Amino acid sequence: MKVFISHSSKNEKVAGRLCDDLRRKKIEVWLDRDQLHSGDPLIDDLQAAITESTYFLLLWSKPASESRYVKPNGRQLTISKRSSSLAFSIRLPFLSF
Repeated sequence: MKVFISHSSKNEKVAGRLCDDLRRKKIEVWLDRDQLHSGDPLIDDLQAAITESTYFLLLWSKPASESRYVKPNGRQLTISKRSSSLAFSIRLPFLSF
């Protein structure tokens, strides 16, 4: 099992804690802080990581809703559906917006 965590950079602490907790449970996790490096082909790496993941986890928050990279029916969710990953979203931190 492999989990891809998508999040706003403004929620990186929450994403990092979730990643660390999952890894302590021996679950493989893809998180940008650990996997992306300067100069990497961003879109290709993201697409490959999503395709190889069993689960796509979107940490939904006000900053995520305002991001140009995360859209409710955007590319990431479309890619995950094509890759047969199961997509889930978690609303953080239960903010009204």
